[in-house]
Amino acid sequence: MSDPNEYTVGWICAVATEYVAAQEFLDEEHPKLASQDANDNNIYTLGSIGQHKIVIACLPHWNYGLVSAAHVARDMLRTFTNVRFGLMVGIGGGAPTTRDIRLGDIVVSSVDYDNGAVFQYDFGQTVQKKTFKTTGYQDTPPVLLQAAVQELKVKYRRHGNQIDKAIAAVLDRNPRLQEEYRRPNPATDRLYRSNFVHVGTSNESWNQLIQNAVLRDRLAKQKGVLCFEMEAAGLMNYFKCLVIRGICDYSDSHKNEHWQGKVDAEKKIIELSSEIRKTVQGIENEVKTIQVDARFDKVMNWLSPPDPSTNFNIARELRHQRSGQWLLDSDTYSAWKAEPNSFLWLNGIAGCGKTILSSIVVADLEQANDLTLLYFYFDFSNVDKQLFEKAVRSFINQLYHKKGDCRTELDSLYDSCLKGRQQPSNERLRMLLQNLIQKAGEVWIVLDALDEHEEQSRAKGLLPWIKDLRDCTSNTHILVTSRPEADIKHAVKEWACEKQVITLKSDAFLTYSERPLRIEEVVDALAVNIAMLLNSADVNAEGGWYGNSLQAASFKGHEKIVEMLLGEGADVNAQGGQFGNALHAASYIGDEKIVEMLLGKGANVNAQGGRYGSALLAAVYIGHDKIVKLLLAKGADVNAKDKDGKDALQIASYRGHEKIIVLLTNLYPSDRLMALAESVESTDSTDGNGDVGNTGKRKAEVTARGSSKRRMPTGSPRREDTSEQS
Repeated sequence: MSDPNEYTVGWICAVATEYVAAQEFLDEEHPKLASQDANDNNIYTLGSIGQHKIVIACLPHWNYGLVSAAHVARDMLRTFTNVRFGLMVGIGGGAPTTRDIRLGDIVVSSVDYDNGAVFQYDFGQTVQKKTFKTTGYQDTPPVLLQAAVQELKVKYRRHGNQIDKAIAAVLDRNPRLQEEYRRPNPATDRLYRSNFVHVGTSNESWNQLIQNAVLRDRLAKQKGVLCFEMEAAGLMNYFKCLVIRGICDYSDSHKNEHWQGKVDAEKKIIELSSEIRKTVQGIENEVKTIQVDARFDKVMNWLSPPDPSTNFNIARELRHQRSGQWLLDSDTYSAWKAEPNSFLWLNGIAGCGKTILSSIVVADLEQANDLTLLYFYFDFSNVDKQLFEKAVRSFINQLYHKKGDCRTELDSLYDSCLKGRQQPSNERLRMLLQNLIQKAGEVWIVLDALDEHEEQSRAKGLLPWIKDLRDCTSNTHILVTSRPEADIKHAVKEWACEKQVITLKSDAFLTYSERPLRIEEVVDALAVNIAMLLNSADVNAEGGWYGNSLQAASFKGHEKIVEMLLGEGADVNAQGGQFGNALHAASYIGDEKIVEMLLGKGANVNAQGGRYGSALLAAVYIGHDKIVKLLLAKGADVNAKDKDGKDALQIASYRGHEKIIVLLTNLYPSDRLMALAESVESTDSTDGNGDVGNTGKRKAEVTARGSSKRRMPTGSPRREDTSEQS
């Protein structure tokens, strides 16, 4: 089926005779459209002349005049939105003047120094000797068409025209048309004898047929009119077009149907198209570029992908000269670049240079212009770069930029989401990305800092996606970096052999250090003798992602280091960093021993701040029911809210943590629980289209069941209340 977006020239005919001639002059006819705009009532013929793709429509049977022509043009532009200019081609009545015009001649609307190309008269009846009032000139044809007409005039003066040859070729190809479309006997031309192509001062456009010789002569004399017709005035202000008319009579009472077929075939469309092609090709390309850019902006605003180049540029600026060259020169890296379906994992502790190395790899791959590279940096310091779905959107965006043949599928998804008024589900985006990667040829993918992606979401989304991509495709080369987290280690064992894993040395970060390192910068470097550092380091030094060394050690689950730091006087309630405080960080990762250790040292169980608002809300969000129970026993406030105004029970209900919901429901009044149950039931928990899925229903049921439990006052629960739930 034909694509309506590819057609840039609209051709409108008034009667069937003209429609037949138009179709015969096509170099090639194209298949019909699979569908068109619901409000488009036209029937189309599609084809091409030279390089131009043309759509042709005809006015409905016995529906002539300005209004019908305007309706056809309007409907055409509904479906064929990329039509840049039009042609109104057909028959008309001539206006004999001192200029030698006769039957079979062709008149083209052209602007004169004191007249427009087309103008309309307002009248009641065409009665001889009556005067008429001009209501105004219509818009002129597009400049590019006027330029093409001028070029054609010069060509005809120098070399003559090839119209007769073009007509003969059509009739030889289709002998059935010879009787109706061959040139009539010259004796039927009542006024003049020879043939000439006129580029007229103007076309006179009427809303009814003119058969008044007196009026004809008056207008021809006063306005320089060469041709009368009925439709063009309905088009010029709304459909930028050139009017081309073949003279079949002299606009008097002597209608001459013998010449209708002849003049319709005798169009100079082929030669005019040739000149237009030269003039307009550059303009069309520019217009298409503007349209593509406008469409691109709309799709990108809807997709909202994060920009990984900011991380890349920062890391590139931090790179020291020649650092990382050992990786580029290694056999392992060369094999990864060259072998199909390859995988490479760079792992190491914080600060050992993984992000710098991934940026070195990106820079190396970007040097090959014909290579398809996708890259993304997970980043704790940027909310937009902590979720896998954001990486998916970024990858789709990069493919949309680099692979023109990938744009159709994303454009279709955009259109299916009410042209950007709705968002697609995460599953649809993942499926789209997989399809695009499979069609993109060889693809090199660099994913930095997998460990900075949320752990539970990582296990359900990112890591399975990498595995599926390797299983389902053979055209990918995937390089990832991360700390050696347990879940990542376990997953990578399924994908990679030993030679596809590079463990960076723990002291590699010392090579280019320009100053003594703070404790929080090297807390993961287990090979360093921390006891020696403590003799001269400030255990409460602030800075970095984790705010202080105690929070960093708590987040990584280093119990001995936490104990050592606390013993050296680390402030257990120090604020700052990604999680606000050490208890918040330990609750987030679910480390019971560290949570107990911090609480035992006086950690404020209700301290506010950090990523989730409080330690309790962090544990609830992730689903650490044992930590929740421990914090509640220490007096954690169940009514504390996060930055979005959600309390612990709302978060647990939304996330589907049934055990935690059971813990919490005993602490809320029944009317609060019923209200929450109703809100959960009305919340879309599946595909974003308003359907309540099984997960949402189950959350509501669990919450509602809690309303039958005994009622407690709001506020912090007593320790013995929570213990009863165990």
